[in-house]
Order: sequence, then C-alpha cells, then structure tokens
Amino acid sequence: MTYGRAFKVWWSYFWRALLLGLLGGFLMVPLMFMLMPHAAHGERLDPQQLHSALARFALLWPLIIVLNVLLQVQAMRWMLKTRWSDFRLTAMAE
Repeated sequence: MTYGRAFKVWWSYFWRALLLGLLGGFLMVPLMFMLMPHAAHGERLDPQQLHSALARFALLWPLIIVLNVLLQVQAMRWMLKTRWSDFRLTAMAE
C-alpha cells in the first residue's frame, strides 16, 4: 500500500468517525446536563452535591465508553464499504 492510498483510507475513516462522534456527543450533552448539579449565580456547590455528581458521572462513564466503541465500529464498517477508483480494500481473517 502506498502512502497516498494509506492517507485515503485514514481520511475516509477519520471523517466518518468524527461525524459519528459529533452526533454521539450532541446526544450525550443533554444527558450530562441533566445529571450534573447546578448552582445559582454567585453560589457554590456543597461537597455533598459534588460527591453525588461524581458518583453519577462514574456510573455514566461506562456508557460513554460503550457508545464511543460502537460509533468507532460503525465508522470502520462504513469505511470498509467504500470503493476507491484506484484500489480495493478488503478485510481478511486467517
């Protein structure tokens, strides 16, 4: 594989993963906003609120990781279906 073809493959995967990652991020932002505590203007959060927020975030973190992995897999599958004009990419298992 030449450097030009490798760049085409990388770019094909990169923009698909970026697009899906942005969409996934936009889905996660409202969820994060709902779970994190908010203080009124000029007030501070007490340590108990911060502790409970960190506990909720620790429970949410595996969901974020799983969503990221699923989006990366989908981007890879989408990229592998691409047909380039000067070469073909196939995945082979031994």
